[in-house]
Parts: sequence; structure tokens; C-alpha cells
Amino acid sequence: MHMSEPNPLNSENLVPIHKAGSEWEGNMIVNYLRENGIDATLESPPSVPPLDVAEELSGSDRSDAIFVLQHDADRARILVREFLAQRPEPES
Repeated sequence: MHMSEPNPLNSENLVPIHKAGSEWEGNMIVNYLRENGIDATLESPPSVPPLDVAEELSGSDRSDAIFVLQHDADRARILVREFLAQRPEPES
């Protein structure tokens, strides 16, 4: 294992900090984190089901997890809480 990697994304673990309710929400949160200086990425589920199954699973059943570098995780969680507190909860 090389400790002198120039790119922190290669040498540091990405950790999931939040599961967004939708891809749209996930993108909003990722943009918010980036505006606050945290490099974040949205990961959709790795397994892609066949199209007919994908249509049955509405957007709410998909898990869109937001990942950040490990050293940013605590601050990112706080920012996500702030972001979610700023907007009204969607009515279910």
C-alpha cells in the first residue's frame, strides 16, 4: 500500500454519509456539499435490474447514497443535516 499517493481519492476511503430519498435530492445535497468545499459524489445502486423490474421499482425504492472522503465525513454529515433542515419535509 502506497502512502504517498498524490491523488487523495486513491489513497483515502470514500465513506457513505447519507442516503438520499431520490436522485434529485442526492444531486442537490452533493451540490450543497461542493459549494461548502467538500468533494462529494452520488452513487446509484451498483446493480442495475432488467428494465421491466426497474419500472416496477419507483424512484423511492432506489437508494442514492452520498459518499465523501473519510476526513470530510463528520463535517459533511453536519452540512447534510443543515441542508435538510432548511427545506420542508416532502409530504408522503
